[in-house]
Amino acid sequence: MLASQLTSAQRELLERRQAEMAALRLRLAALQRRADTENTSESEGKTAHASVPAAAWIYAGRDNPRAAFESVLWAASRGEVDPLVGLLGYTPEMRARADALFAQLPAPSQQEYGSPGKVIATLLAGSFPKDASSMTALGESDAGNGAALLMRVERSGGQAKSTLFQFHRAADGWQLMVPPGVMANLEKTLTGVP
Repeated sequence: MLASQLTSAQRELLERRQAEMAALRLRLAALQRRADTENTSESEGKTAHASVPAAAWIYAGRDNPRAAFESVLWAASRGEVDPLVGLLGYTPEMRARADALFAQLPAPSQQEYGSPGKVIATLLAGSFPKDASSMTALGESDAGNGAALLMRVERSGGQAKSTLFQFHRAADGWQLMVPPGVMANLEKTLTGVP
């Protein structure tokens, strides 16, 4: 009976708040699973190369390269394009390629996306492997405003790929530098030209 007395705006606000609460519950559950995983790893003496399961990935911020990488995985695996945009960085060459890719889009698509960064983030999220199951940090080097992380991303079928990722410290935190190979794949996806 109460629902019938609400205006449509009030119902929308209530539904939005309920969705926000559900998202917060999911985040809290992910944080709890992550804390449990870390506690188990520490008690077993495995903190150096502890694997973080995909279900425990969170938006960990950009305070350090590992946090930025986990945030990228979280955003890409869940299709969270807006946070992903700020997590990606570009060399001047990659920025020029992203700009050129954006310029090739029809005007309505350019208006819809609004920026080359949003196009790249959307394509990256769309191409993220749906069966990614965990990540493991294998090594890290830090040199002032640049860093490299050797990360292994495992997939549920047992496949794993270790990759060296480059990061840059921007004014508001660390960003994953879009690698040339990834940019080439995204260009191919959008244009169909190898």
